[in-house]
Amino acid sequence: MISTYHDLADAAEYVTTVIRFVDRGIFKPAPVDLLSMLDEIMGRIEAASAEMAESAEMTADERAVADHQHAYAALLHLLYSEFLKQKPSAD
Repeated sequence: MISTYHDLADAAEYVTTVIRFVDRGIFKPAPVDLLSMLDEIMGRIEAASAEMAESAEMTADERAVADHQHAYAALLHLLYSEFLKQKPSAD
């Protein structure tokens, strides 16, 4: 699970673009496909969890970390996808 910490931190940094929108009305999406990035992170967490659970190598603490990381990635995904829906129309 450790390998996802850095990626989640990067994703969280990109999600801060939402703050600019809320505070100042500046709609400027992240320069990367953040939703795909978060989907990939969640997929890696799910795959690693399943693999470790299958081999009975996952401790309760590791399971909790994986669950929290997945939930955090899902929250970032939801927040950012709602932000993208706010794109101003091109009139």
